[in-house]
Amino acid sequence: MNPERFLVAALAGLALLAPATAAADLSSLPDLSAANPNRTALAIAVNGSRTYVATERATMFATRTFGTAVVSPVSGALRAVPDDAGLGVIDDAVADPAGGWYVAGESGVRHLRADGTVDPLFSVAVGGFIRSIALSPDGATLWLAGNLSTVDGALRRAVAAVATSDGALRAFNASEAAEGWEVAQEGGVLYFAGRSSTGAALLALDAGTGAVLARGPAGTAGALVAAPGTVYVSLINADRPGAEVTAYATPGLQERWTRADRDPDSLVLSPDGGTLYMSAPLGALRTDTGALLDWAPRGFTGDPGELALSRDGSVAYVTNAFKPGWPSQGAVALSTTDAAVLAWLPNVAGDLYTVAVAAGGGSVLLGASSAGSVRAERAALLDETGQPVPWSDGAFADGSVATAAAIDAAGAVYTAREGGDDGSVSATTPDGTLRWRVPLTGTANAVALSSDQHTLYVGGAFSAPRSGLAAIDTATGAVLPWAPVVTGGPVATLATHGDAVYAGGRFDAPRKDLAAFDGRTGALLGFDARVNAEEGRIADLELSPDGSRLYLVGSYQGIAGRATTGAVALRTTDATVAWSTSYGGAQIAASPDGRTVVLGGGFEDPITHEYRWLLALDGTTGAKLGWDAGPGFQGDDGAAISEIVFDPDGHTLHAGGDSSYRTARGFISGYCVRFGGDRDAATPLNHAAPRVVGSATANAFVACDPGAWSGDPAAYAFGWRVGGVAVPGADTRSLLLTAADAGLPVQCEVAAGGPAAGSAPVTIVAGPAGSTPAPRRVGQPAPTPAPGPVPIAPIRPKVRGK
Repeated sequence: MNPERFLVAALAGLALLAPATAAADLSSLPDLSAANPNRTALAIAVNGSRTYVATERATMFATRTFGTAVVSPVSGALRAVPDDAGLGVIDDAVADPAGGWYVAGESGVRHLRADGTVDPLFSVAVGGFIRSIALSPDGATLWLAGNLSTVDGALRRAVAAVATSDGALRAFNASEAAEGWEVAQEGGVLYFAGRSSTGAALLALDAGTGAVLARGPAGTAGALVAAPGTVYVSLINADRPGAEVTAYATPGLQERWTRADRDPDSLVLSPDGGTLYMSAPLGALRTDTGALLDWAPRGFTGDPGELALSRDGSVAYVTNAFKPGWPSQGAVALSTTDAAVLAWLPNVAGDLYTVAVAAGGGSVLLGASSAGSVRAERAALLDETGQPVPWSDGAFADGSVATAAAIDAAGAVYTAREGGDDGSVSATTPDGTLRWRVPLTGTANAVALSSDQHTLYVGGAFSAPRSGLAAIDTATGAVLPWAPVVTGGPVATLATHGDAVYAGGRFDAPRKDLAAFDGRTGALLGFDARVNAEEGRIADLELSPDGSRLYLVGSYQGIAGRATTGAVALRTTDATVAWSTSYGGAQIAASPDGRTVVLGGGFEDPITHEYRWLLALDGTTGAKLGWDAGPGFQGDDGAAISEIVFDPDGHTLHAGGDSSYRTARGFISGYCVRFGGDRDAATPLNHAAPRVVGSATANAFVACDPGAWSGDPAAYAFGWRVGGVAVPGADTRSLLLTAADAGLPVQCEVAAGGPAAGSAPVTIVAGPAGSTPAPRRVGQPAPTPAPGPVPIAPIRPKVRGK
């Protein structure tokens, strides 16, 4: 059996019905903070401190969100995953004065309070769609702009006003507005950018009534920002060729200056009002003249999107920004002094339309479907909290994919792999270095470690170096003389206890589909389950902790003389049935105390006809327990669950699937879930020290492996020291080393609710100069810029659309 960590939100409103006899006491809700892959989990293995997860190809492991993520403004570390606002993709957001956020999707607006919960008193629904929202200066009104037709059932076109307290629609009605892009209020005037029925791209409207006070040029306007006495807008002016950014005096909208050949989607003013920042392309203008400043971040691919400034104006946060070679993708932070890329690493993914800085500047909200993403090349190693550690699997260098895996107590990983016509079995050391590889003629489907972890048993459809079953020395990779033979079909699953090795699959001899062998000699044991399966097979096996019972699932008509198609528990002493059930499945896992058995497959409720893909049984009697983990994986019955496994202490159940896991709310969490059970309330304690991973070279990143901990830690707190001094705001698993750090020691520190544990120091060495300006940590001093006009190249105007 193998495990995987995934994020899942279970069925809202369903109670946990498991009786007291269910030892695992599994939660129906998931570990929402755990990272999970966005590709099918092919193999999973656990040893109590690490979880190995193999996927079909390069995969992003990330914490899934409900559309928004709140991160640190300094490091990008994930601070919170707000509740689901029910809006889908978040198109815009603004901070409220109390530390919360108003968030807009196409269909409406909701209010997320400072604690991440959805405000039940505020809800706005629209006909059409919203493009942007903005707060009035006094915070009492929220403005909506877009392709609107109705707001809460009342007719409104292009722009509307609602109360921030409860979402009540205000009387404001701008009948001339036709399609809104962005709005901003200054004093008693609302400035509207978009299209109007009179052709004007820019309107000055009475903020109380919507009456037109002034009109700008004909055309179509987009991004807009207002300051006392001036409004700045990007537009396509019908009277001039190309796109432009123009400043207009307010409230009369007299033109002050124009910068041609610029058509940004986002405009933001510096706190002192002297600089206008643009995206995209990224750039900056002097607000008094429109002169282009020498602030031009370069080297980004794609189309940088929304831009927001830190409250002090020193940092620009940009969404949808991708810089080749930079560890954080999806959103970046730039110094407004010299355009240096800063070590802000939120690693977000999804529809990256939104960034907003909290009112106090203490956090940043991003619209994203995941945060904290870490790329893994077909496999990752996760720590006790479900997050990836800095590790890569050296056995994937040949481009193969895993079919089964095991991990020993020290963290060495053993995998069966396939690639091309044949397969192999590999071992990697705890740091990911390839230890050995044994080629197979054919492929392996299962691996299992002996009780002493000195031997790896392998089963599958191969003819060499053995036939169907083999044993390998875990230290050297030597193929052992152990050579039982199965004929008539492949071995699909293995289970071991003591000196016994149980093999299941679809084969004819030496017994039908299920056989037991002596783990030392390979001799066939007397255990005979008398499987009745004309075209079926044993799909999965699991042994009780004491080895007295063998649990199995598959497709068959009878086991040990009993007619059954469901899961069966056999006594290993005589192969008699201890219990059987009508519930079948493709995967099975038993809690370490033996009192709970979990099945993975397709199970239809006889009354509601709803499907569930995970089901719990009493390990002693086989009776169905009340645990309900939600609708689950949306694949077919036989393949939806690819792996289920308990951690050795029974405190976590991992389930992986071949499709995304769906909850009752429709939220898609990914391809794995992780359920807690009987979690330890004791303060976690470190028993293997953290360590700095990577070459400690200036202008490069190092990472922190948190070490091993007892006590079921929910999350780790990270810190870094350079030269013995704590690095301010450095609370992520990675740290950027700069040229100023060369020659100093770097250490990481990790805490899990109790005393912190520190790594050994590693001396930082000088590195190549890299890009100019060199990346640096947020808060490090930067050289004074040399502003001034620079040449600009014409760009093709954009066609405005949604």
